[in-house]
Amino acid sequence: GDGLDYSAWQIESNVAAQKTENRFREAVQAERSQLHRIDMEHAPLMQRYEGGRDGKQHPSDEERKQMQARLRELRSQQSSINMQLIDKEEALLDTETPDEAWMERLYRISLKFKITRDTVARARGIQLYDRMDERLKASYRGQSIANNLFPPQVVTVGRMLPEDIELKDTLGNVHHLQELRGKYLLLDFWFSGCGPCIESFPEMREISEQMADSLEVISISQDSEKEWRRASARHGITWHNWNDLQRENGIFARFRVSSAPYYFLVSPEGKLIASKFGYGKGSLFKFVKETIAEHEKSRKE
Repeated sequence: GDGLDYSAWQIESNVAAQKTENRFREAVQAERSQLHRIDMEHAPLMQRYEGGRDGKQHPSDEERKQMQARLRELRSQQSSINMQLIDKEEALLDTETPDEAWMERLYRISLKFKITRDTVARARGIQLYDRMDERLKASYRGQSIANNLFPPQVVTVGRMLPEDIELKDTLGNVHHLQELRGKYLLLDFWFSGCGPCIESFPEMREISEQMADSLEVISISQDSEKEWRRASARHGITWHNWNDLQRENGIFARFRVSSAPYYFLVSPEGKLIASKFGYGKGSLFKFVKETIAEHEKSRKE
């Protein structure tokens, strides 16, 4: 490549998926170049609008008003061009052979259905999904597409825990949530890059130790195996620490967990009785004790 317009740079490779990617890129080269030119104006203009970052004086109110109007124009142009780009790329899905680059465009269609519940997008997505071979369907991105187009039954408060979920501990042993039935379960959905998740660990350690006779804590990670093992060792997790190694495609999708930390409390009978998002010091003890007290009271009535 040469020049500032990196969207026009060529990528040479013998990798089949990269060749597919190149054909997608070539089909929308005009739109990519237009977006690059807009970015080249938008980025410095946004910096000047916010003011002060480069040590210069803040723009006047009138200058900011003019900048704001221009920024709106640029964003409108970006939106319009992006729609054209997406339409062109998606048209190629019918003629290109499914591979990893092809799946990225199908993933965009599946995500549209997930967000908007657009039935036309779902029908289009399923039509294309059926063209994928089993290897692609079994891949990480293939599973993400399937979860978007064919949403799994979500575990909600009042439902029993599903019996078909398998998780592994850091030694590779397979576990099921039902194996701990008979005690209350505190399920902790986390990942290593989540600050509040890590902040909650000392309190979870206290809960697991102080309530060991009646409750089990199970941390369930969304990290890749390498990240999970590293974080588990670094933070000294001593309670149950499991992972299905499916990132957001497995148990996280079944419990509809899209952000962390997320906590669920399960009764000794295996029924989900409460959920809580986010962490603040002392909040877990409060959540667990109040929920259990309320549940025990209802069982006696």
